[in-house]
Amino acid sequence: RVHGIFRSECLARIVLVIAARFESLLPAKNMIGTPNGMRIHEFVVKCDEIMEDLRIVHDDVSLVFPPQYDIFDFCCRHYHAEMFARLSQIARESLQDNVPFEEILGLQSYLPRYYLIFDEFEAAHPEPDVHENVNILMQSFIRQVQKKLKEWCERIHESELTATPTLESTGLRTDAHVNLFKMMHQQLDLAMTNNLPLVYVKQLVEVCREELIRFASNQIERLSKRWSDLSLEVLVTTINNSSLSEQKFIAEFLDDIKTYLSNASKEEEINFDDVELSFHEIAKTGLEGILNSMFKDIEKLVGELYTPKWLEGSTTMLDITATFDSYFKDLYEILENFYVLKAIKECADRLVATLLFRFFQSNLPIKPNFHDRYMADIAQIEKMFLLNSFTERKLEAHMLVLKGLGKLLRTLDLRSFLPDFIVFASSFPSCSMEILKYIMKNFVPQLDKKSQKELLDECEQVVEKFKHEAPTQQTSAEKSAQGFLNKVFPPAPTKEMQEIEKANESANKKTKPEKVQKKKGKNTEKEEYSQTSKKSENDFEGIPVLSGADLFGESLPKLE
Repeated sequence: RVHGIFRSECLARIVLVIAARFESLLPAKNMIGTPNGMRIHEFVVKCDEIMEDLRIVHDDVSLVFPPQYDIFDFCCRHYHAEMFARLSQIARESLQDNVPFEEILGLQSYLPRYYLIFDEFEAAHPEPDVHENVNILMQSFIRQVQKKLKEWCERIHESELTATPTLESTGLRTDAHVNLFKMMHQQLDLAMTNNLPLVYVKQLVEVCREELIRFASNQIERLSKRWSDLSLEVLVTTINNSSLSEQKFIAEFLDDIKTYLSNASKEEEINFDDVELSFHEIAKTGLEGILNSMFKDIEKLVGELYTPKWLEGSTTMLDITATFDSYFKDLYEILENFYVLKAIKECADRLVATLLFRFFQSNLPIKPNFHDRYMADIAQIEKMFLLNSFTERKLEAHMLVLKGLGKLLRTLDLRSFLPDFIVFASSFPSCSMEILKYIMKNFVPQLDKKSQKELLDECEQVVEKFKHEAPTQQTSAEKSAQGFLNKVFPPAPTKEMQEIEKANESANKKTKPEKVQKKKGKNTEKEEYSQTSKKSENDFEGIPVLSGADLFGESLPKLE
């Protein structure tokens, strides 16, 4: 009994000594994360010093204690309890992100070393496991990295507006995206240097991916809303920088990630497709800003088209093409060649739509000289695009629809215009369908609204076929387009069909005279419409003087 009391007193004194030892070297009030708290290097040095106490206990102190005291295991448990208490305190501070991420990384690197003293003497690892606090600490680390990345990305985002670009062989550039991906590589280097567990590396990679997408989204929003406030140089620089990121920087960063995660399961894939898509969208939005600027500059000139002044021989179209020429010349010097050609292609798309809408809204009477004046403008447009490396093959659809409209002006035969328009619409935005709706409404009055809607739906399907089929494989699309046109403009019945129809009418007269009579009237109407839709190009005599508004209606939307 006396021995038991003595043993309890002795062990209680040892517990107090251990607590005092920890408080003297690792005081709670100066723990990492507290105001004026110690730094990680100081913490690690003192932890190593404290853990050396266990070596002394094992080699010397245990020799003077009876075996039943199991003094080494006793000291291991209580040293660990004190250490766990301090790590838990640090973890609680990290919940408020009071522990700098450098300290967290240092602590995370130290913890595997902490257990070496136990392994050296083949002692069991005391409970609870200190790694229970690691996840709390590492989540704080991830949060802090994300916060820092967000701040740095915002600075880089703003710097692209004010930095002076340099003219390289591939166009104007700044260091904005170079610094952006340099920053991302630094996070990966940080993980490699500190041997972070794979689970946290993946979380870090995900944070980098999210911040890259956020950066791209901010760029896109700025370009789409503020394009009119941005200079041509800023728009061009943004496109060039984003293109380089899409083609090079993202792939290099992804390769580094895959190299670092080479020990991960082969089934796991790191996918950055959405990042590439986001940076491609930056360039696309920047290009739209350039086109918006170009068309804003010619807005007044477009308003002068198809007016009495234009009909008398103004230089309006010459001024429009000169404006585009000036833009294209500048773009060839400062923008990546790929995007210059893309800008010219989209400029051609938008110019065709602009001219069509302008014509549809005009009130200028369509007289014989209107056609000649119009075709002279089209020749000027074609020349301008061909001089700027837009090949005849690429320009073919645009010229088809513009020249098709020229035929329509000369013959008032919609059938000569629609086939070319359908080809053009297959590669053009939805405004093509809006144009077609107005054409259908004004040119096919014999159809009721339901029939018009059905035909428009069918036309949209035809357009979709042209979109998705290769040029060499558009047989089915062409057949669909022809079927669509036959419904809009029923072809005149052949001689054989007329004989069959005549025989059927004779057979049905005896039983259903009234119904047959109605059917006959309907066929006659179709034949008359078919005959009037086959005017020759040279048959201009007798055509009434009409205007674009007369032909296509006055309620067309303004082109934005």
